[in-house]
Amino acid sequence: MILVKLSLKLNRMKQILLSASAVLAVETQNFMSFLAVHGKSYKSTNEFKERLALWNDSDRQIKNHNNDNNNLFKLAHNQFSDLTEQEK
Repeated sequence: MILVKLSLKLNRMKQILLSASAVLAVETQNFMSFLAVHGKSYKSTNEFKERLALWNDSDRQIKNHNNDNNNLFKLAHNQFSDLTEQEK
């Protein structure tokens, strides 16, 4: 009985991880498209990860704004989507 429960939990965890991996893959693919469109590149893997995180934050803000039907306009990514507030 314990082994069955453990197996079910492991299968559920595997499903969650696969779903999370798929989401991350799509986000990274969208970010790579952003880099190509705007001709951007970074000096290091660390900078790439930092810029990806900033872009993901911008992406969430854009999606949240655009999903709110009370807003009169839509947002989209631009060349500043991977910058900090200080850099903008």
